[in-house]
Amino acid sequence: MLPNQKGVVSETRTLLRDTAERLFDAHCTQDLRVRAEAGEWPAALWRLVADVGLDLAAVPEALGGSEASLSDAAVVMRMAGRHAVPLPLVETLVGNWLLAQGGQRPLEGPLALVAVGGDPTLMLSRRGFNWVVTGSAKHVPWAHLATRVVAVAQDGGGRQAVVQLPVQDCALHLSSNQAGEPRDNVVFDAVRIDSDVFALPGRHDFATMLLQIGALARCQQMAGAMEWILERCCAYAGERVQFGKPIGGFQALQHMVAVMATQVSAASVAADAAMEAFSNGHANPAAGYAKARVGEAAGEVAAMAHQLHGAMGYSHEYPLHWRSRRLWAWRDEFGSERFWNLRAGKMLAKRGAANFWSDLAT
Repeated sequence: MLPNQKGVVSETRTLLRDTAERLFDAHCTQDLRVRAEAGEWPAALWRLVADVGLDLAAVPEALGGSEASLSDAAVVMRMAGRHAVPLPLVETLVGNWLLAQGGQRPLEGPLALVAVGGDPTLMLSRRGFNWVVTGSAKHVPWAHLATRVVAVAQDGGGRQAVVQLPVQDCALHLSSNQAGEPRDNVVFDAVRIDSDVFALPGRHDFATMLLQIGALARCQQMAGAMEWILERCCAYAGERVQFGKPIGGFQALQHMVAVMATQVSAASVAADAAMEAFSNGHANPAAGYAKARVGEAAGEVAAMAHQLHGAMGYSHEYPLHWRSRRLWAWRDEFGSERFWNLRAGKMLAKRGAANFWSDLAT
């Protein structure tokens, strides 16, 4: 866990981490994950999450939140990934933070996030006395289980606004990702904005901000899942006996675990450093670099973990797949490795050869 700029871990961060760890360790069971993947909403777990305020961790105290920075709140995202929590907790935490950036109060209940590559395709227009949103979005996390959709929309003049819309007013086409998490297609057919607070504050690029914070959230979740996988692989290497001795005693497997540990360490540092940079100044390109690096590590770690476990790792009863399937799905959400690498390459090329080394080094 990365310290802040003063070199210390804040009390808020420690409190959030310990609270999330205890809650998920006690209540996020394998049976609950099985039932959630089958379509059952974990209502009791959500109530516990909301009761302790994890969904409002990054909202200012003046708006009813915990006043934690994004860097502090990142530990909640990390724990959600570590425990494969089958809730839109991370999406709700980020959604409420984004609403606060647009001057709106946080919302009760689970939220869905719409991020469309940093280029808003949701359009704002006036219809009588009301603002309405028109457009569509694919693979929206948890849409049909959310109460509201938080998105960035744009008017005809290019100004962007953070909007929140009732899910019941949208057309939904249900789907899921590789991990069995809801990823629905949503159609906004002149959906009316019914919030009391609504503004178009200048030329803020909320779309890029949403895409980057979504990428950073997935980085934290993947880092948490990979840390759990590494610990489980180390334990399994000592438990599993083959040819009369634990498989952890074989040099090839020792090397595999060492490579896994290197990848997990690199991913964790990248995720934390980019979150710290973003928290200190919104819309930071480090988010994209981190998402590409963490996604690369996720693919390597998941593959090696299943190699080490053999057939055991693919059984439904064994807990490994709850993390590895999420790694495979999350690495493509809020921008894949290819998406962010292409963006980085175009940015570096635009800056020119004279700036290449300084850009690369910093």
